[in-house]
Amino acid sequence: MIVYKYLDKKNQTKVQNETSGDFFLQKSLKAIKYPNAFVLPYRNGGKEGCVLTKGGIPIKNTTLHEEFTEYNDVVDKTNCPKIHKNAIFIGTLFSVFGHVITDDIKKIWYLRTKECQKLIEEGADVIYLAWHNIELKSYVSQILEYGGASLSCAICVTKNVQYDNIYVPDDSLIIKGNRRFYTKKFRETIDIIKQKGLTCSLGAKVYRKIYLSRTALHDWRDYGEKKIEKTFEKRGFKIIYPEQIPFSDQIWLYSHCKEIASTEGSLSHMFMFCEPNTQVVLLRKANYVNSYQAMLNSMAGLNVVYIDANRTLSRKHPWDGPFYLYLTQHLKNFLGIKCLYTKWLDIEFYIYLLRYIRVCFVK
Repeated sequence: MIVYKYLDKKNQTKVQNETSGDFFLQKSLKAIKYPNAFVLPYRNGGKEGCVLTKGGIPIKNTTLHEEFTEYNDVVDKTNCPKIHKNAIFIGTLFSVFGHVITDDIKKIWYLRTKECQKLIEEGADVIYLAWHNIELKSYVSQILEYGGASLSCAICVTKNVQYDNIYVPDDSLIIKGNRRFYTKKFRETIDIIKQKGLTCSLGAKVYRKIYLSRTALHDWRDYGEKKIEKTFEKRGFKIIYPEQIPFSDQIWLYSHCKEIASTEGSLSHMFMFCEPNTQVVLLRKANYVNSYQAMLNSMAGLNVVYIDANRTLSRKHPWDGPFYLYLTQHLKNFLGIKCLYTKWLDIEFYIYLLRYIRVCFVK
């Protein structure tokens, strides 16, 4: 069930169109072998790293973003060492939490197959790229290991290289139009990660109502959330700062609560570890729909309430921020509170405006 009544009327149709319906894709996944293929890491100029065929053609599902279609670099075959082995490519990994629990794990299903295990037993390398060649944070390794992919046994490719054969698994998350779809293999990966987390945190505390906050991050893009956090706390929600607790404990907390709330984004992606029919409250911090979240809500079978809880000004890419959260009338109606509150008396609103002007107009 999805509730849209706490949205501005101008937003209801768009949000409903993009979040309702089925997000499951029935598809058999496989790994394609590319003989004499190349691996190229990120290059200056915003060029994503990827795998290329022996003829230098980029393989689309080897980039972080599925929408990526061009790669203008030319492989220098005279200065590209060849490794006479097989390799298994598990993706371009990105140390942004929301991407770690979605994009970073969309190929690791293949590591559980007999075909892949046989390749590894015969000496195949497991390889990956790091987004912009940035060293991965420690939690990336932990999450992938929960899903059955040990990065300690994998190789991060940082220079052009060629292999005898590179096996590229299909993505278990697939984008079509403005929607993302999950497959059976992605669902299986999430179930494995969830079970591992529950086992590691057996007996941890349980809270019936939880609010996930970003305030402890002190992110320059976020303004106004502290007031919302305190309001939820007064309504009996336990305030959780996810970055301060182990990943396994987060899985335990979310899978045992009855109601959970947060802003829509990386934090709310963890709702996929909730039990079916958990009520989740998504606070929209800008006027866009997170396609990952819509898919994850469907996959987990959640009861969702969307709330317009912002006065964020529009941008071409609204997900980049900055964001201004606010006790909107919609949010007050949901929480059942009556109070006089105006952004014009909130100093954070003016700080937000200055940041918005700086980001959008000052070069």
